[in-house]
Amino acid sequence: MFLLEEESARAMLSGVLPRVLDPKFRAPDHLGAPSGELAKLTGGAYQKVSGSRRLGPHLDLGNARSASFQNLLAGVRRLQQELLALPDSH
Repeated sequence: MFLLEEESARAMLSGVLPRVLDPKFRAPDHLGAPSGELAKLTGGAYQKVSGSRRLGPHLDLGNARSASFQNLLAGVRRLQQELLALPDSH
């Protein structure tokens, strides 16, 4: 977990998980300010960088509810393929 305590991540997420079942979170791309929503849900504990690092290991890469997340993954995978195809410069 990128040098973060698993327990602190679990504590942050435990307060969030029951509330994200709310229908407004089923289509994450429709949230106006997702980081603001996470900050509200966690009582201000969520910060963009540290919170994202804590949430990262819990992301489901196969979850297709967010078109923007799927586009991000496709772009990262494309870049990975392009970089791996480059000739070794050493």
